[in-house]
Amino acid sequence: MNYTVKSILIICAVAAVSFFVAQIVIPDKNAGAPRAAPAEKPRAVQAEEDIPVVVAGNTPVETPIIPRETMTAAVAAKAAAPAPDAKVIPPVAKTAPATPAPAAQPARPDTAQKPKPQKPATGLNAENITVCTGVQDRMPVGASDRFTKDTRQLYFYTQITGARDTTIVTHRWYHNGKLVQIANLPIRSSFYRTHSKRNMQNPDVPDPTGSWRVDVVETNTGRLMGSTSFTVVD
Repeated sequence: MNYTVKSILIICAVAAVSFFVAQIVIPDKNAGAPRAAPAEKPRAVQAEEDIPVVVAGNTPVETPIIPRETMTAAVAAKAAAPAPDAKVIPPVAKTAPATPAPAAQPARPDTAQKPKPQKPATGLNAENITVCTGVQDRMPVGASDRFTKDTRQLYFYTQITGARDTTIVTHRWYHNGKLVQIANLPIRSSFYRTHSKRNMQNPDVPDPTGSWRVDVVETNTGRLMGSTSFTVVD
């Protein structure tokens, strides 16, 4: 062993002995000072998908880890749900406004009470239909559409044309819409004048005042040939 290697070994041995002597003999300067608590190792950073630890009091309670996709779907469903007190109002369907029906025209008194004559089927016609107080020389006298209740008798005069053979026509007297008298009259020629008479003091109508109507009807067919109205007043 050469001199250089020996010298290195001696130096290392002396250094080792000096170190051990220093650890045994020289007192520790920091023996009286309290030792610092070891630094707490930093916790591992949680992944983005983890939910942070929830601390209740002094005891940490860990919540199970929920993936982000599940949490996002739950939050979206909760946001879309209506509030407990919210009232859902259904849409109101729009309807077209109803068109008001046209007002009915009131019937004229004459039209409502007086029927329309029908067209002749056999050529028989009624002409010169008149209510009067008398008949002279086969012509009406005192014709009117208004009489007093003191009038004792009234006549319904008609002129019948078109008869080809002997036939019958009927005079029907109405008081306030009620049939009170029927008179059947024979027609013996194609031009024939006839009449029926009404006793206005007849007890079947104690009070003759009111509306009257007389119809002339073809007896065989029931066809209305003509009609006229009049009024009896006090």
